[in-house]
Amino acid sequence: SYTITYSRQISYEIEGSVSYLIQEKQTISGNVQYYDTLRYYIQAIDTSLINAAEYTIRFSISKDHYVSASKDLKLIVLNRLTLINGEATLYRSLENIYINDAVNFTFFYTDAITGENITNIKTSLFIWEKYDTEGNVIDSGQGTLNVNTNDSYNLDFTTENKTIGDYLLIATLEKDNYEYKNSMILLTINKREVDYILGDNFKDKQASVVQGKAIPIMIYLTDPTKNDNPLINATISLIIGGVEYEIKELGNGTYRAYYETSSINAFFTSTTLRGVINISKEDYISEEFSIIIVVEMQEIFPGIPTFYFLLIISAVIAVAASIVGYRVYKYAKIPTFVKKVRAMKKAIEGKKSISESLLYRTKNAFIAERVKDKWKDIELSVENVLGIKSITEKKVSKVERRISEVVDRRNIQPIGLILMKWDERIGTEIIANYPEETTVSEKTLMQIYSTHEYSGDKGIITLTSGSLNIISYYTGPEKGYYLVLLLNIDDDPDVYEGGMADILRVLLDNIDDDSYLELIPSLFQRLSVYPSLSDEEILSLSYHDEMKRMIIENLRDVGAITKSELMIWLRDKYVEGFIDIEATLLELLKRDIVKQVSIKGFPSDLIFLTNDFFMLRVPPVKLFEDPAGRGLPTQFIKEYRAEIKKFFQNYHPTVEDNLKIIEILINPQAYEIVRLLRTSIVTLQDLEKLKKKGIADASSILKLLWDNQMVKIFRDENNIDYYALLSDFYMDLIFPKYLLTVIKTAYEQKSHPNKVLTEYLKSLEDTYFDLKSHEKS
Repeated sequence: SYTITYSRQISYEIEGSVSYLIQEKQTISGNVQYYDTLRYYIQAIDTSLINAAEYTIRFSISKDHYVSASKDLKLIVLNRLTLINGEATLYRSLENIYINDAVNFTFFYTDAITGENITNIKTSLFIWEKYDTEGNVIDSGQGTLNVNTNDSYNLDFTTENKTIGDYLLIATLEKDNYEYKNSMILLTINKREVDYILGDNFKDKQASVVQGKAIPIMIYLTDPTKNDNPLINATISLIIGGVEYEIKELGNGTYRAYYETSSINAFFTSTTLRGVINISKEDYISEEFSIIIVVEMQEIFPGIPTFYFLLIISAVIAVAASIVGYRVYKYAKIPTFVKKVRAMKKAIEGKKSISESLLYRTKNAFIAERVKDKWKDIELSVENVLGIKSITEKKVSKVERRISEVVDRRNIQPIGLILMKWDERIGTEIIANYPEETTVSEKTLMQIYSTHEYSGDKGIITLTSGSLNIISYYTGPEKGYYLVLLLNIDDDPDVYEGGMADILRVLLDNIDDDSYLELIPSLFQRLSVYPSLSDEEILSLSYHDEMKRMIIENLRDVGAITKSELMIWLRDKYVEGFIDIEATLLELLKRDIVKQVSIKGFPSDLIFLTNDFFMLRVPPVKLFEDPAGRGLPTQFIKEYRAEIKKFFQNYHPTVEDNLKIIEILINPQAYEIVRLLRTSIVTLQDLEKLKKKGIADASSILKLLWDNQMVKIFRDENNIDYYALLSDFYMDLIFPKYLLTVIKTAYEQKSHPNKVLTEYLKSLEDTYFDLKSHEKS
């Protein structure tokens, strides 16, 4: 015979002091069944009769004339696995609705093994909280889920009665011996939207009326969130010249006002009036827009102003006489480059050969023309430096430098930087934060994660949470990292957008060996000053970015490439690195270095190089001309000038040397010192004054400049060191006229369809006119 006793002990502790012990015990007894020699078996224990827990099972065995024996075993009965809406972990949802909308949330609580819905559950409730704009809880409550006929559970939050704001809803489903499940819903109740249509007499929000007549202003309002139903009971006002006019409701979403023009003076010329229309209604987003009303001159006949009646005939004659002359003048004013582009386009469209006369010199020749004066001042030839035999350029107007070195450092400092990942088990996981004291609530981290999930793609989002403005860059699910910059509420997150992708790529390139941790302080400093970087610093960052540099170098060779082909090429060349083609191209597009064009029939957009950049060392001309006036003792003038000449007699630009200088210029502290050295020859005491600009260790930066042959040190009899710029660094954007050669080659080798080449020529022409327009302004 046998006796099986299984039991569990459950301890409860209340308020940390009183403990209770509950003993559960059951006993099963019976006769053993003979199995074979020396072996017996007993009936299976039916675990459906007991709860999920850890049990002790005691086997008590006895036989007449034998000593009784017992054996204890451990039995662990697990809760059954469950799913909520198909999720094995926490179910999360980000919901946005409009005020007064009735929305319910449905949950399926299922057995993960059988797939059947779980019924007769012990707990089915939800709790909720409402937050103010600072992230503080201002209201809360709880409720019970309703059971649907299909054994699902319904959360009715009565959203139609809730006010505008952010809510957090957490629903809990639980049954004995089953895993409990939670669901978290971030719910935002928004104001409703308003659509408006102006009357047909307004075109692009502008209408005209002859002086003395009243102009009708008709507005039709609809609610796009309610199937464009007419919007009634709205308040609409019109303000013109500081006077407010009411626009009255006619019914069915139609509003009308008449504006009288009898008092407007329009005898000698028409008068333009600007009005502002405001639309408001409770629980709706207010709308404000401008309209233009042109009050035309008085008319002697319909369409003929009195004042101009006698001038019409003479004006017609004058215009007719000038047309022919204008056409001749207009053609004569077409720039040479544009004439060449149009001639090349015509040849391609006509499938004819392209004349060599339409081509320009090499890029180096254009660079030499741009900087030759700097070598002339130190009595050297730029032709020797750049390896150019000769430059035969007609006399042209002096080309001004297109980038600015002006720096307007801001006092606003970001609060902190966070690098995080999402873990399905623990949620948001902070990998690094800087400064160390930087913290952010779990709710805010969840809001960042949910907003990215809602957008459904990698890239940048901005949001506000309490007193924070936040910009976050997500790498996408392939890497799964989030770079979060925390800003003050008055700071604009959009101005940091250009720096986020660059910073994140550097971090990810160093993520495997933890070396990224050492980089975070300097990267945070670089990102902090990003909104106030000079054009020179931004161009330096673009050149320093390996991926952007690869794109530019590729386009110099091929001129044009589809975005899809560019992505494949980068994957092949940049296998190990993080690639976000959209973010990389965005910065190049902003700087007008490339242009993105859609062409009918092509499955992918085309990328054209429309501006190139160049960089090289140049002599410090201003310091060379007047060293004493810039702070150098007179006994060192001759030596200083000789050192500059000696350096540039042996200098030849290389990519490697450019990158070394760029590494210096992208360091904000080093750049401040270089800017000072461009205008003055200074002592270490002078550089100490830069501490107020955040330069803590000028000596180490000076050593860096010395090692890269950018400064020369002179020591006088009093052991005072003078730091003088030996070589300056010049970079700029250059319009790539020389790419006409690349286009001619592509045409002859048929490496691009003719349609792509003509579109590229059109883009170059448009860019050229944009540059000329900018120069005039």
